[in-house]
Amino acid sequence: MLEDPRLIAAYLLAAPSEGKKILDLGCGRGELSFALAQSGAEVTGIDYSRAAINIAHKTYDSMKVKGGLKFLCTDALAFSFEEQYDVIVATDFVEHVEQEALDQILKNCAAHLKSGGRLILHTAPNRHYYDSYYPLLRQKSREAGGYLPANPRTYYEDLMHINEQTPEGLESLLKQYFEHTCVWVSSDNEMVGSLAGQYNPEKMNASRSIFAVASTQPIKAEELMSALSQNPLDRCALCVEMELLNIPKKMEVNRHYTLEVRLCNRGGESLMSLPPYPVYISYHWLDKNGKTAVFDGIRTPILPLLPPMGTRDVSIGIFTPPDEGTYTLQITLVQELQFWFEKLLPDLPLSIECTIQNSISQEKLN
Repeated sequence: MLEDPRLIAAYLLAAPSEGKKILDLGCGRGELSFALAQSGAEVTGIDYSRAAINIAHKTYDSMKVKGGLKFLCTDALAFSFEEQYDVIVATDFVEHVEQEALDQILKNCAAHLKSGGRLILHTAPNRHYYDSYYPLLRQKSREAGGYLPANPRTYYEDLMHINEQTPEGLESLLKQYFEHTCVWVSSDNEMVGSLAGQYNPEKMNASRSIFAVASTQPIKAEELMSALSQNPLDRCALCVEMELLNIPKKMEVNRHYTLEVRLCNRGGESLMSLPPYPVYISYHWLDKNGKTAVFDGIRTPILPLLPPMGTRDVSIGIFTPPDEGTYTLQITLVQELQFWFEKLLPDLPLSIECTIQNSISQEKLN
């Protein structure tokens, strides 16, 4: 499961689907390539690191994907762009490539994207963070009696970051090869960032991540924002089925357990755990009299998105009630600030009767 916002953003912007051809430049250990291929796309992941490609092969070669997936150990500059791609993605790639080589790679990308295809980039850090924002932080720290080092970069960054970008510099570079571009910044734990506007200069400088989309066709910021957000769902288009794949035979009071649930999205809306109205798997506990013992269970995220007609096996976490007894576990979904799915769908919640015991009682049974 993708958990890093930069990879989730690249996945969502790529909008993978059956038959799409996607190239993942600097694929690393392959998690993004694999996720893209799971959605039916034909994916090629390349990376110059033999160790990373070996990990990708070891991790994913035995896993089935809906589309196609292959990993190649090669330098992006030496890679033979023999095909035309719908999407090319490069996450945390640009900052590691010398400028002359980057120019050639971007030229190759532009030449080997299909009409209307897109190049999707993420790079970090935004150089303004270190050049403009960090000195202010350091000054404030001194004034408060604290200390921040003169060089904020890690040893890895000093060694490997040879081409850090600014948003305006990256946009200028992309415009040499693509007619249409959209560049924005965000903090490390979000994706929309300045794409939504209302970022003053200080906030722009304080944002470490830079995202970019480039194409031969016009790019609408509103469409990108929609791809990176979970908006209120169309309640009339929902149809969800859930199946419990496993549950412990005995469970103790007030303990955490992991269950496996198969989630089938039979409706017309994609489900994903993104702001401002994220969708989560959650649960309730009812006591033997049908009264609610726990209403707001742990939220389990749905990432990457589960598209219409998609099915996924998900590990969900639960906490058992604090008192022993017979309970009904109700597994369901919720769209935050909107509704619980069982209010709309007759097949939810998924209900399971459970006996919860304290550890002393279980020891006596044994």
